[in-house]
Amino acid sequence: MTNEDGSSSDSRERPAFYLTTSQSPSYTEQMKYLAIDLEIEQPRSNPQTLDSMTDTPELIQAGIVVFELAAGEPTVLFSKTYMVNYPYELSNFIKALTSISDEDVNKATLQAKDILDIIRALMQEYGTSRQIVEWGSGDTKFIAEKAGLDTEQLGDLYGIARSQINVKTLFQCYALANDIKTKGGLSKSMGKLGMGFKSTHYKGRNRGCHWAESDALNTARIFNKLISLMRRTDGTN
Repeated sequence: MTNEDGSSSDSRERPAFYLTTSQSPSYTEQMKYLAIDLEIEQPRSNPQTLDSMTDTPELIQAGIVVFELAAGEPTVLFSKTYMVNYPYELSNFIKALTSISDEDVNKATLQAKDILDIIRALMQEYGTSRQIVEWGSGDTKFIAEKAGLDTEQLGDLYGIARSQINVKTLFQCYALANDIKTKGGLSKSMGKLGMGFKSTHYKGRNRGCHWAESDALNTARIFNKLISLMRRTDGTN
């Protein structure tokens, strides 16, 4: 019997996140993954974005990273920022938080469906897992909703699994098992594992937290770290 992501649900097989160092290379190490992160303009009903020009959350930026698990740092195969069209002025809070400018989104031509098309093309080109790697559980669903699709259509039209890999939950489980405080966002959670946040570059500038490509890259990095920490070292199955 197989799961929706194509993996076997046979209880005799080792779960994908429970590896042994005796495998060389392991199935999980051979797998390629696609991580995403989104930046979203918030509605005017949000107390922090009272000057927003929208009544609903709107996609303004996507970051996509394709990678393989590796010792130390993941092997990044692809990394890019995508601006999404938003024809109005951004709220001051979102501009300050993300460093995204009005010009960035006003001149952009991509829509949510285009981001899904890009994801599908990259998944096919690199042969990635059907499960997308996310910090939290809402980004893939949000893109689908903005494109007017449901989770079944994501699978039928784009080959994306119904459930994604929620790295935030993975971190929280590891933290609970190791007496680490679970509260905090991506950057703080990385710090609790002894990791620094890595910035990406766009138009000649370093882009840190709340820049979608940077957040996607660091989601891939903490996922890689957690898999390494969960690896068995006794060689048992």
